[in-house]
Amino acid sequence: MNNKKITTTDIARQAGVSQSTVSMILNRKKNISFSEKTIRRVLETAAELNYQTKTKKPGNSGPLLIAVMVPTLANPYYPALLQIIKAEAAKVNYDLFVYIIRNDEEAEKVTAFLSAMPILGIIYAFMPYKLEPLSRIAENMPVVIIGDKNDDTGIDTIGLNSVESGAMLAEYLLSLGHRNIAFISTPLGLNSLPRKRRLEGVTLALNNFSEKCSLVVRAADEAFSARLHDANAESQLGYELTMKVLQDRKITAFIGVNDMVAFGILSALAEKKYHIPEDYSVCGFDNIFPSAFKNISLTTVEHFIGDKARDAFDILHKKINYRLSGLVPNSIYKIEYKPQLIIRGSSGPRQSREYAQLQI
Repeated sequence: MNNKKITTTDIARQAGVSQSTVSMILNRKKNISFSEKTIRRVLETAAELNYQTKTKKPGNSGPLLIAVMVPTLANPYYPALLQIIKAEAAKVNYDLFVYIIRNDEEAEKVTAFLSAMPILGIIYAFMPYKLEPLSRIAENMPVVIIGDKNDDTGIDTIGLNSVESGAMLAEYLLSLGHRNIAFISTPLGLNSLPRKRRLEGVTLALNNFSEKCSLVVRAADEAFSARLHDANAESQLGYELTMKVLQDRKITAFIGVNDMVAFGILSALAEKKYHIPEDYSVCGFDNIFPSAFKNISLTTVEHFIGDKARDAFDILHKKINYRLSGLVPNSIYKIEYKPQLIIRGSSGPRQSREYAQLQI
């Protein structure tokens, strides 16, 4: 384009849409709807042409926009984060652009064309495996990650140590007398750092224990990732893998990689007429709101969803205000929450199954 300033007319011509369509999409006009295909084409064309939007400032008409990236909305953990971020944002006239990221390749593409929108900052609700593309974005706009503890990234981060979480849960089960534990998980590949770290913590606790104990790990293959956006995918996986593990009669306790998987574990055990916690103890991670329901009563690890969401927006808002004032902050926020064990009715002392049957 010979270094000339790119306009919405240039984007419209290359994308094959009208200039008004480009303007409405880039400015997020309300009460106007376009197909996802059209929105993607306009945003990707804008990014390709390196279109620079005029940045909104406080006091201008219309809401200020931030982007929030989530891997799925099927797990209640992420809608809960979004709801609190949105409430905090609304207090200062900010609105959210929410995008579901299925993999790191898509994340890189999305973050690239976000620079072509009037976005003031980005919150990632998970720790991406590839941090380089996000680090480049963070050079030009504030970025906050809500995810696993990571001291190596130069990006503002709200984290929780998943290794410590896994070790805490395993040590608790060992204290109850459980010596043969099953760990049930969604994929444990490269893009699954928090899951791998939770398993690492469980493994460390068992390896450091003074008595002989065993760990059975059952995880979905990477093909399962395509199902993660189905509302019951994680609980169904917990159900399916538990049915297979039940062939091992030595197992007395199950750990789900998150509460949704743990719900599936509970469902499988109930179908087989086992009693909780007399026959099996079951635990999870995240402490999503259904875990406290009386008929579930899941032992889990608190992940401070509300606090992390509020901290993330607070940091992002501060950094946005710095930049709008012409300042570039040289500080990096690293907030780490300590995991907290929430003990409920799904866990209890290991008993011989013969004894358990006599008690029922």
